Amino acid sequence: SRGDSIPTREARVAHRTLDHLACGAHGVRSAPAAGFARPGTAPSYAPDLLLEPVHLDLEARVDLDRRRVAGTVAHTVQSRSDEARELVLDAVDLEISEVSAAGALALSWRHDGERLHLRLAEPLPRGETLCITVHFVADDPITGFLFGTVDDDPDAGSHLERSAWAGTDHETQRARYWLPCLDHPAVRTTLDLKIRADSALTVLATGAHQGSTAHDDGSTTHRWVLSEGRCPAYLLCVVVGELVEADLGEAQGVPVRLYAPAPFTAEDLTRAFGDTGELLDWITERLGRPYPYPKYFQWAAPGVGGAMENISLVSWDAAWVLDARTHEERGWLLQLINLHEMAHTWFGDHVVIRDFAHGWLKESWATYMESVFLGSTQGDEAMQWQLHMEATAYMSEADSRYVRPLVTRHYESGWDMFDHHLYPGGAWRLHMLRRQLGETAFWAGVRDYLETYADRAVETDQFRHKLEEHSGRNLDRFFQEWVHSPGYPKLDISQKHVAERGVLELKVRQTQVDAAKGVGTFTLPLEVLVLEADGAERRHRLELDRERQVLVLPAAEPPRAVLIDPDQSALFALDYDPGQDQLEVMLAAEQSLKARLHAAKTLAASGRRRALQAVAARYAAESHWGARVGLAQAVAAAGTRAAARVLCDWLAVEQDPKVLGWLTRAMGELQEPVVAEALRAWLDAGPTLPWAVAGALHSLGRQRDATDLHRLAAAADASPIAEDRWGWVQVGALAGLGELRTAEARAALRERMDQGQPQHRAAAAAALASAAAWAEPGERQAVLEALAAQTRDPETKVRQAAGRAVASLGEPGGAEVLRKLARTLPGQDAPRVERDAEKLERKGGGGSGKRLERLEERLRELQDRLDKVQARVEHGH
Repeated sequence: SRGDSIPTREARVAHRTLDHLACGAHGVRSAPAAGFARPGTAPSYAPDLLLEPVHLDLEARVDLDRRRVAGTVAHTVQSRSDEARELVLDAVDLEISEVSAAGALALSWRHDGERLHLRLAEPLPRGETLCITVHFVADDPITGFLFGTVDDDPDAGSHLERSAWAGTDHETQRARYWLPCLDHPAVRTTLDLKIRADSALTVLATGAHQGSTAHDDGSTTHRWVLSEGRCPAYLLCVVVGELVEADLGEAQGVPVRLYAPAPFTAEDLTRAFGDTGELLDWITERLGRPYPYPKYFQWAAPGVGGAMENISLVSWDAAWVLDARTHEERGWLLQLINLHEMAHTWFGDHVVIRDFAHGWLKESWATYMESVFLGSTQGDEAMQWQLHMEATAYMSEADSRYVRPLVTRHYESGWDMFDHHLYPGGAWRLHMLRRQLGETAFWAGVRDYLETYADRAVETDQFRHKLEEHSGRNLDRFFQEWVHSPGYPKLDISQKHVAERGVLELKVRQTQVDAAKGVGTFTLPLEVLVLEADGAERRHRLELDRERQVLVLPAAEPPRAVLIDPDQSALFALDYDPGQDQLEVMLAAEQSLKARLHAAKTLAASGRRRALQAVAARYAAESHWGARVGLAQAVAAAGTRAAARVLCDWLAVEQDPKVLGWLTRAMGELQEPVVAEALRAWLDAGPTLPWAVAGALHSLGRQRDATDLHRLAAAADASPIAEDRWGWVQVGALAGLGELRTAEARAALRERMDQGQPQHRAAAAAALASAAAWAEPGERQAVLEALAAQTRDPETKVRQAAGRAVASLGEPGGAEVLRKLARTLPGQDAPRVERDAEKLERKGGGGSGKRLERLEERLRELQDRLDKVQARVEHGH
């Protein structure tokens, strides 16, 4: 759901019997994926709902000055069993003063600091409902309900007061930090939200506005009601602040409006999100399903992090309220994320995942709709570029971190599931289904799925069944291999023309098979386009289903080229070098962007002068900006001096703002004097594109020239670009300082560790850890101490960045720093930090005793809890 960062979470200790999960077709059983979840991680399931919440009535007062939310929440629960008498609500670090049940039914309760345990004196008969009211206070919650200002400058005076705001951000399970609720996507309720705040403030919430009531104390209560559907806690949203508004009128019969705190303006908001109405028109037509909610509002504020698809009230980090120059560079991406969050209206909001094991039914779908949009509005090449980037991101994670099934119950926290497997990896599975089933059957199945399960919770098999109904295909095998099993195909392809037989032989080997990781062979259709010697083009569809195959095609003469999967229909890595002559033909193949990018990568990697010249010549002929980015990345990966000169030449002539940021970053892959000179000359010309300048400064630092210290330090203190509102240039300059590897650069970073906005403090921490990799042991210890201090920053995101820096620094002493940090973080963020601490302990060689001590301590805690449970049982509780 959220834009650029994908965190992880929560952990378990223990020696426990591995509880394997039967999942997917054929009764295949899965275990935790190595590197993704620790051994012994138990499978996660949706909760029992004997008493199911069906309606939530909230009366709360939001105090911006005290950073407090206080009030009552009334849960109407319906009994699903004649034995129903217990309900457990999530309520972390809340003050619970009173709990009562409507009518004469007696209720006992206990709050353990994390959960509110409720027990009725008598079971509630099946089918009956009961209202349970909880009085609560949340004082400065660590997450879930965010309080902030646009400008943290203490000299800002009245501006600071005007910019104060508060808003919720719940995914995946963070509503519990301010609202007593059953915080799980399987639990969905209608809403009646009565939010009271100072009368000068704007109050927004999920649902439709049902009026306001002014009070004598200068406050006003605003009522928002959602009755058209049901909302899980993670999609409930409340916003309070003195906000500016941009009214975009109506789309699909509902109002479309934008909000942000000062100093953002209506013009800023319209620049960023002004196409929202057009996107809503496009997606409702594409899906054939009406917009189901009473409004489409969006709001932005600093520190929210990425974007989030709250029902009828989408939230954005203020970083996405792009200034005019950054919009030229990144506006294309902003539009796609806007569409992504909108797609969640159907995939995730109106049709809700039953639990996080099936998270791909929302995140993969929202990601894939970006590609569908590009193909529909900008053409096949735009869609192919998007699919290329998504395949690259997914494969990078799978190759460098872990492979896991798309659907798995073995995760330590629901937040762990939100990775590149879920977003681009799952989007690619949907694309393959679309290609294999055809447009008519695929979209008919999707529309039926959305209609059938509207306002219901779903699992993967329900989606599969709808596709089978409309296609006549048995998709068990596809889902087993591509959804319930880990990995992806890696194809090694070679060709040979056999003149005496008049055939072309393609030898295909699947090289990904790894029994230890559970990765096997895949079944997939492979399309090839043969460019014949006589100018004709012939397409062939071949079925791969074994580790080694020889595919035979008719060919009287050797082909000019053979394009593998020219239309981007299948997900696989490709090792294929048919020789320079064919590669040059592929490089010019207007029929396939994929073929051109593969040819460029293979030619550049060869290191041959003629090959690099061919790629350099192609750059000028490329009309799609993404293809030029791909060529730049291919040349940078070659790593040669000649490649460096090619990139410098391109930097001198490239004018497209969308390309320049990628190009300046690609240049950092090469450490050559000519690159440093070109970057300095480009920067001296005074470019005003913040993201591109940030990339240039980072790449300049990677040239390791100490004479650039002053330039980088000056840019780290203040961006030379007036419109660089978010401070991209400062972030890039800090990263560049971290690359210099000098004592002076490390000193400059330490001076800036506690300066600037949160994103700058976070960048300084990451850069310092990078710089310290080359320091002497004594200085590395000093850096660790500085980063440890940063883990106590008031901003959670800065603390998390400092924790990642401690982990990357690699000092064994950092393990204890990370364990202390984990105790200050929300439950969903702590597990990743704990895993990093374990790695540092293993590196230090002294962690076994500490781990045993922690295990013994945990066992004592469990025994204590067991004793209490036993005592309650013995006393009839």
